[in-house]
Amino acid sequence: MPSIAGIANHRHVVYAEDVLLEKVKVGNKVLVIDADLDRDLASIGSFTAQFVARSAALKDDVAMHILRWSPQHSPDEVKKMANTPIGKEVTIVTSNDRVADVQYHHYTTMQEFRRLGVVVIPDCEYKEITDTGLILLHNGKERFIEADTIITANYTPNDGLYHELKGKITELYIIGDAKGVQVQFIGNIHGAYRTALKV
Repeated sequence: MPSIAGIANHRHVVYAEDVLLEKVKVGNKVLVIDADLDRDLASIGSFTAQFVARSAALKDDVAMHILRWSPQHSPDEVKKMANTPIGKEVTIVTSNDRVADVQYHHYTTMQEFRRLGVVVIPDCEYKEITDTGLILLHNGKERFIEADTIITANYTPNDGLYHELKGKITELYIIGDAKGVQVQFIGNIHGAYRTALKV
């Protein structure tokens, strides 16, 4: 858990991992606390926010069924239903200046957020988690974001071996899950590739 006052005292705070594995149910007002940039190599907070919003939208197969068998709905109406989370309000907050700031992820992620109506609040300083949401500082002003589920995406990598070997090996680099959490295997491939190019 990140160091935010009150975070350990509330049952409505859950891990991104448990949401993605569908081990927990999320409410209708969902707040995702993005990971610190140095702990997140694959935008797990953004990935989780998209997952929650998409899971509440009309599924593609259902949309196709409506489009085919319900002529009273125009293609534009069906498209809107497929892009709108039903009964869910999803917000992602980050202490960074933008979300998904990993390689090429930012622009495609922002496009998807706009499509799904996910609210993004960058440059935040987290103050306290309460029974009903999160108090934060944004643009020098205190704000309260209401949420019945708060998802934390901050994970501590297992980098023990790296620290044991540090100073004992001339050139030592940390990559992959030991450096930061990965959502997709492509992050591990890119990290190793870019490190190899530097060497």
